Amino acid sequence: MKQADISIVICTCNRAAMITQAVQSLLQQESGGKFAYEVLVIDDGSTDDTGAVVQRLIDQKQHDNLRYIYKPGGGVADARNFGVKAARGEWIAFFDDDQIAEPQWLSELHRIAQEKNAKCVGGSLSLLLPDNLTLELGPKSRSVLGERSLGSEIRKYDYDSGPGTGNVFFHKKLFEQVNGFDTSMREGAEDTDFFARIQAAGHDIWYAPNAHAHHIIPESRANPDFLHWVTTKSGVAWARIQYKRHGLRQLALTSLTRVLVALVRDMPLTLWSSFRRNQALQMDCLCTASFTIGYLRGSLHFLSPKLFSQPRFMEFVDFRKHGGERKN
Repeated sequence: MKQADISIVICTCNRAAMITQAVQSLLQQESGGKFAYEVLVIDDGSTDDTGAVVQRLIDQKQHDNLRYIYKPGGGVADARNFGVKAARGEWIAFFDDDQIAEPQWLSELHRIAQEKNAKCVGGSLSLLLPDNLTLELGPKSRSVLGERSLGSEIRKYDYDSGPGTGNVFFHKKLFEQVNGFDTSMREGAEDTDFFARIQAAGHDIWYAPNAHAHHIIPESRANPDFLHWVTTKSGVAWARIQYKRHGLRQLALTSLTRVLVALVRDMPLTLWSSFRRNQALQMDCLCTASFTIGYLRGSLHFLSPKLFSQPRFMEFVDFRKHGGERKN
């Protein structure tokens, strides 16, 4: 094993059919001799043959530093925390098992980190949609499915925004400084919370437009039901983040503001999209409405857990129970 400057951590669960192309794209990264890297696959409790698939890639010896570690399933946040602890590099890059990286992906993240003296850098993601998809998607829907772009220029992320964990590069000490991912966030969005804490600690996050990867979207995700589920749980997760940051009073005030915005802006826009039969806008309106519903119901739960326990709803948005990272 060569000493690795960078550890690419890819967490997976029951993705035997997809993991090969993701890992192979990582094994073909062009370093230009400026760094050495390892690819570390963390298997979070797979019950399919993911382990055997990765082992075959290891046996092919395409790369000196490809490692596989199995752990009992604990959710993606726990798997990422575990992966950072097991990583040998002082820099960490996260990548998802349903993505394909361009050959310059890692070198671009590394280059921007060096040029900007940055401890955290995110890249861009485009969608690989099913060829037979007839559903029209607007910009919000595409973002919900993982599309990430701030344009073609290198820039800092604004406050309250950040990259996705499928395309990010950061220093290991920074991860330790902000205590990694919050494993209690069962609705997901632990990445949003993680990047918010990085910014709150006074660190800029830079955007590297040419650090590009492709996110594969199967038919099971390119539909209104999936968009509704993702945005509903995201609304609950964002309410949890606001509660953690600002407390109950601010959460209540923000919830009232969201009700007003829904009445004044979102409902008329939804009616307009139906009248115009604009499917892309309808999907975006669905995402907005689902997020608002999730936020408001999540806020009620956090404001008074006993009075608004909502067990069936909270189970519905539970990222671990209902698949999330475990969906094919």
